[in-house]
Amino acid sequence: GGPRRRHAAACAAPALQARITAVYNNDGPGFLPEFYEKEGYKRIRSRIHTLLPQNTLVGTLLTREKWASIVKSSAIGPAAHDGFTWEVRDASFVRCPTLSPGSRAFEETMDRVLATMDQEQRREFIEELFDALAATGAHTVTEMTEQKLNKALEVAGSFRKGTGTRRFVLEVLRELVKAYTRQRLGVG
Repeated sequence: GGPRRRHAAACAAPALQARITAVYNNDGPGFLPEFYEKEGYKRIRSRIHTLLPQNTLVGTLLTREKWASIVKSSAIGPAAHDGFTWEVRDASFVRCPTLSPGSRAFEETMDRVLATMDQEQRREFIEELFDALAATGAHTVTEMTEQKLNKALEVAGSFRKGTGTRRFVLEVLRELVKAYTRQRLGVG
């Protein structure tokens, strides 16, 4: 996936990086902010091409590359991850100036939540968030529906009572449901 390719390219030896012509990231999640400050990432940054659909949720996880190109998509919520829903004209993707309001709201929630956590809390948060999402039975991002997101919220409510990250997982899942609903209804 996109994160693995970008991480491998950023961590490669300079001699190997010199041989990389381009790295493509199509709606992959971001990294923690400190990753973007690493010398290896700075050396390869100009060859990383990131595309995010306007209604992305996946691409806003962790900290996204703010210079990413935004493309119009006919899908909402998690289904926007499917590249076949991205609008094309001639041989190019149709660009838009910004992410949708729902995607921006979800991104702001994720950024705020992660800024309050240390490395161990982030690890626990990500594990619990993905455990809740996996419990829905969705095997791919595009299988995630509003109903399944609500199921993830219900499942997360029963996780590890009393953990410090549980409330953050619940907050993020609630915002995910709201972002999905806003995008489905076409409201900000």
